[in-house]
Amino acid sequence: MRLTSLDYFRGMTIFFMILVSLPGNYYTTHPALLHASWHGFTPTDLVFPSFLFASGNAIALTVGKYNLPNHLLVMKVIKRAIIIFTLGILLYWFPFIDFLAKELRFFPVSDIRFLGVLQRIAIVYALVSIMSIYISTRGIAIIALLILPVYWLLLYQLPHGIDPLSIKDNAVLFIDKRIIGDAHLYKGEGFPFDPEGLLSTIPSLVNAMAGFITARFIKARGISALSVLQLMVAGVMMIAVAYIWSYSLPFNKKIWTKLLCLVHIRVRCCNHFLHNAAN
Repeated sequence: MRLTSLDYFRGMTIFFMILVSLPGNYYTTHPALLHASWHGFTPTDLVFPSFLFASGNAIALTVGKYNLPNHLLVMKVIKRAIIIFTLGILLYWFPFIDFLAKELRFFPVSDIRFLGVLQRIAIVYALVSIMSIYISTRGIAIIALLILPVYWLLLYQLPHGIDPLSIKDNAVLFIDKRIIGDAHLYKGEGFPFDPEGLLSTIPSLVNAMAGFITARFIKARGISALSVLQLMVAGVMMIAVAYIWSYSLPFNKKIWTKLLCLVHIRVRCCNHFLHNAAN
């Protein structure tokens, strides 16, 4: 099965990704094309979550079409995830060779960033795909609803500094430092901190799970004004919950908090209006 709106949505997301990746001079770029420095969000912060949502849509449409036993299907998923993860690591290692050195030598593996965008996509793809094989859509929805409050609890209960929601004291950074080490973390903040950290990968699963649930909803209900309206109502309710919740847990993409909820409504409405129009 092919979902026309998914093709539209992926194309628009890639277009916006290119736009925010090549905005010109940093100091003259429109604020909407820059990431939020910490709390809060801009349209740019919606790009990566949108990719994960699209991945969840694709999982619902593709994983089940293979006529394979479950264990072989899992192996296929894991193989694809390993390839994506490896490409992510190679991307950070590229161009591999230090051409400025006086002698021919490779960039040291000890400085390679282990996590990143492709690595997170690989992990999320693998976990959500495996869940889709063994767990019902209802079960996946329940897990998605539990993940966000559990993650909120982890941010406060796992070891952290004075302020668990500050960029240098949060549990996401603490876990990454202990497990991965400073040398393999992103340095773009001026110090080792990875916005695609291990702990923050947990709530990012919800983006793909929401995409999966949405695609299953479309397959079950079909494309109609009623199905679009139902998704819009659900999305508006999610926005309301997100904004109320933000008084105690601010929107923050770098540690992946309730920005998720906003992404879901925007993606759903856009996705299904386009699909309805295409048909």
